[in-house]
Amino acid sequence: MVDVGGGATSKSFISMHSSESTNDNDVQFSASGGTAGESGQGHLEIDALGGILLKGIVQMYGMTKADILATTSPVEGMTVYDTDDHEEVTYRCPTTTTCGWFPVQYGAALSN
Repeated sequence: MVDVGGGATSKSFISMHSSESTNDNDVQFSASGGTAGESGQGHLEIDALGGILLKGIVQMYGMTKADILATTSPVEGMTVYDTDDHEEVTYRCPTTTTCGWFPVQYGAALSN
């Protein structure tokens, strides 16, 4: 376990940088907005098999349609939020010749 920050810290970071990269950070975990006395209200767990558990609300990474379409070497299963069309898209290959970014299809919205 790595514990960064404390009760008086409003934002904490864990940054990882590979020695051969020119990026500021290759991976950065940040935590902000915690409430004193509420441990474990938001966390990320990675288990021994590589499974990921996120506790809390998750916001999908957003990109413009032009940036999504300009992605080089996309891999099937990649998902991003298209900020131009306001929809989630996933890179899929239904056949070997029809790979592309497809909007996710949803049913009716939740209601009371």
